Parts: sequence; C-alpha cells; structure tokens
Amino acid sequence: FFSLNAMHGGKVHLARFILDALDGRIINSKTENGRTPLMYAVCLQDPGTRSKFTRLLLEKGADVNCQDEDGRTALSHACEMGHLDVVKLLVQFNADPDISDAWGNSALMYAAFSGHSQVLEFLNTKTMCKVFLSRWTSCSITCQACVLYLGKQMQIQSYTSC
Repeated sequence: FFSLNAMHGGKVHLARFILDALDGRIINSKTENGRTPLMYAVCLQDPGTRSKFTRLLLEKGADVNCQDEDGRTALSHACEMGHLDVVKLLVQFNADPDISDAWGNSALMYAAFSGHSQVLEFLNTKTMCKVFLSRWTSCSITCQACVLYLGKQMQIQSYTSC
C-alpha cells in the first residue's frame, strides 16, 4: 500500500510522485479492512503531515465520502480523533456529515461521543445546521437526541433559527 509508508515517513513529495506516475489510479485503493489512503491520512498524529497528505489526496481526486467495510468515512474518523484541521478540509471538499456507518453513527455523533467540542462547534455552524435540518425527518431517534443534546450542551440558540 504505497501511501502508508510515505505517510508514516512524512514524505509528501514521494506520495505526490507516485500518484502522478500512476495517474491517480490508486487514489481510492483499499486495504484489507476497506480503508483508503484518505482515511489513514486524517488519522495521522502530526498536524502538519496530516494536513498535507489530506489536502494532496483530496486535490488528486480522492473520494471524500468513500466508506470502509464498517461504513465509516474519512470525516467520521477525523471527528472521532478530534482533528479539526482536516475536518474543515474534508467539509470544504464536500464531505457529507450525515453519512451513517453500519451502527447508524454519523460523523457528528463520533465527535460528540469522543468529546471533541471544537469539532462539534464547527459542525454546528449555520451551514451544517441547515444540512441536519433538511434531513431531520429522516434522521433516526438517536441522531435527533444527539443533536438536541448538543444544542443544550453548547447553548446553541435554536435549530429553527438557522
């Protein structure tokens, strides 16, 4: 798996070279557990390396909403880890915060369960609020309870004012 070695070594230039040489054919390749290079990139510990690899993969055409074998996306992994830098980047590249995994959990729920308040605050901007409101009727009871809980915890005025 080309990019894992390059990512762990922080060698963005090597990953860029390989992606260019292969015309991006491996950009959405998956490991045995169905994870893509983008999913690994958003989980890197070093913020600089994490942002560089995530941006590189997104700019080269990585599928921002690709799901692994458990239905998790890069956004749900980033939210669980509390990596606000790449959460913002993924949303900028149209990551869907409402995609649910095999257990019915969305990216917002992973951020809430993990206690990452900065990620929650970002996801609860007016733009994100509208996304959730537009899907409110099809949202599960668990999702609705989570959104209501977050509203109370973060003292958000009202979801109807979005």
